[in-house]
Amino acid sequence: MRMQQRDLEMLRTLARLQFVSSVELVNAFFPSPKAGLRRLKKLGDLELIARHTKGATLEHFFAWRLTKRGIAALVREYPNEPIQEGFDERLTGLNLGDGYDRGVFNELYLALVCDRRGPAEMGSSSPGWQELRKWTAAVRLRASAIEWNPRGSLCFEWRNLLGQTFRLMPDATVVNRAERFFLELDQSQRPRSRIEEQLRLYAGFLNGPYTHRYRDGKRAVLVFLAHSEARRDQIYQIAHALYDSPRGKVKVLVVSKDATTWLAKTLLGEQRSELDRDGSAPFAERQAVTPPAGGAGGTGDDLCVGCALANGVLRATEDAFGRRELEPSANDNPRVARWKQSMRELHEYQGDSPRNAGGAT
Repeated sequence: MRMQQRDLEMLRTLARLQFVSSVELVNAFFPSPKAGLRRLKKLGDLELIARHTKGATLEHFFAWRLTKRGIAALVREYPNEPIQEGFDERLTGLNLGDGYDRGVFNELYLALVCDRRGPAEMGSSSPGWQELRKWTAAVRLRASAIEWNPRGSLCFEWRNLLGQTFRLMPDATVVNRAERFFLELDQSQRPRSRIEEQLRLYAGFLNGPYTHRYRDGKRAVLVFLAHSEARRDQIYQIAHALYDSPRGKVKVLVVSKDATTWLAKTLLGEQRSELDRDGSAPFAERQAVTPPAGGAGGTGDDLCVGCALANGVLRATEDAFGRRELEPSANDNPRVARWKQSMRELHEYQGDSPRNAGGAT
């Protein structure tokens, strides 16, 4: 099989994010689920990518990872991509875990590089090869403009004048020509003392060891990813008390609101539209294609995972809000109204019984 530029970009995505689900890859790179699942199966058959299930918390769930052969193909195309020695062996031993943190960073990276506008948003449901080539070239250009390191790939240790040892492992690190961004995902359950501790740790690193570790003169910026505006304001308040000029060294973004647009402007110099910022579906209106169990389009695992996730979302929304809270209100902003509409449609699709353990089959 001839390797396409889109295949190489998926390999680079897997190198940077470590584990990516079929749904995430299909939504980011393909005009339809059927085409995407078929291509992933091809790459798997060529042993360029492999399914990873270790530590998965959902039955039948898997994510894709690079293989040794896939890493070799990637390095041939992108010799400057920072691939650590023994990367494939380290990947094999890692656990997927619950995937929440990983999902946030996967979505952020794919939205940043793919611009939330894939082949299905090119004006037709079946874009031509010229449109696909143009879109893929844009993805390649964005991905080549940054260096992305996931959690675990970078670890910093240093000692202060008192001989105390400190250790710092960013959730992700992104670098462009002029700046280096250390990304941290805020956990809402963290107490104020834990946030202060982390900010102090970064302050100690950025005000000394950073310039010894990196001599390229790039400005360092700490970026916190918060889940609400209230949490963002709280982190900013703590940062002001610890940093002389926090707005120059610390940036706090709301994941669902301004994270992608701010990073796109700062890292790539791109102005993203309101449609991108409000979290609309990356590939616009997709045709609903169900992968046949055991067929050429993939296995039935993706369908099982989709049903399990849908049931989980429905149970969580019913427990947290109740059915009546999903009714539209004149006070809803557009994003909340869309979310309510999506939840109601899911309820209807699941037979209006989200607590049915079996879900849709």
